[in-house]
Amino acid sequence: RPSPGRVNAWRTFGTLLSRRQALQSHIASADARTGDLSKARWLVTELGSAVFDQGAHVLAPALVAFYSGDWQTAAALWRTAYERNRRTGSRWGQTDFAVWLARLCHVQGDAEQAGALSRETLAVAVAGPSLPYELHARTQLARLAAEHGNPAAAREHVHRCTEILAAGEEWRGLAGRVALAEAVVVAAGGDPAAAAARFEQARQTFRRYTLPWEEAESLHLWGRALLAAGETQQALEKFDAALAIYESCGAGQRWREHVLLDRRQAEPHRHVEAVSPRYPNGLSAREVEVLRLVSTGKSNREIAETLVISVNTVLQHMRSIFNKTGAGNRTEAAAYAYGHGLAGEPRP
Repeated sequence: RPSPGRVNAWRTFGTLLSRRQALQSHIASADARTGDLSKARWLVTELGSAVFDQGAHVLAPALVAFYSGDWQTAAALWRTAYERNRRTGSRWGQTDFAVWLARLCHVQGDAEQAGALSRETLAVAVAGPSLPYELHARTQLARLAAEHGNPAAAREHVHRCTEILAAGEEWRGLAGRVALAEAVVVAAGGDPAAAAARFEQARQTFRRYTLPWEEAESLHLWGRALLAAGETQQALEKFDAALAIYESCGAGQRWREHVLLDRRQAEPHRHVEAVSPRYPNGLSAREVEVLRLVSTGKSNREIAETLVISVNTVLQHMRSIFNKTGAGNRTEAAAYAYGHGLAGEPRP
């Protein structure tokens, strides 16, 4: 029989291991949300499926699947967690996964289920009360109402959101979702100029909090609003900007196709072979941005701050630039940039 000291040692080890797994899972979730999908995927793989099979830390693998375009796996993980929390009476846990399920249903075009989950979230949030959950629910419901011809309900949800934000709290980027919902509502009401200001506000907020997926979504919806207003060229620019962000994050093809469906409507008589300007050696638009900053002598950290991405993401772009251009170091990369007319600050 083990001694009490050994039992306590094993308990301590188990506690430390559990805390390490929890921390690693939280880091993976943060990496996924801030656009470092490859690192998030690596962390999830290192944790192993056993951790998630037990129901712990399910958000990380679900986010990796969601942003990788594996929406079926993301839905299964979130639905299982949602049902588990519902059975155990954990309404906040249930609500947390209802928020993500609603977003997934919305992007998949299932407005009915997205609305039902958002109304469920709103009921719990108001009873709680929980202002962040209320913002999540109302912004989702406002967009759904605007998209399906119910402007009065859409404006009511937006009005309540602006009341909540009047206290000055940003809620770590949730203010951007309010601005985005308001932009969609205003655009549906036929005021493209006012909508543009709100779309830009949303985009800037998401950029400030390093939320590239939300920034790409705001650009996509902005492009859609411009297309509806007959501003084809501007719409194409927004679509391409959204696609560039998805490319830089390593998003799954389904996210890019989601934008391309709208982009093709802007050019019905031309096959879309490329979604961004053609650069030499197959460089992407984001890689050219990084290369331009390298040519100005900026460090990786300075590049990350300028482009509002992580240093790890800059390093990934640098490796890709070296592979594509044949440069062996930053000096050779800068020389390549000057030789191909790609030097200088990125164009706005």
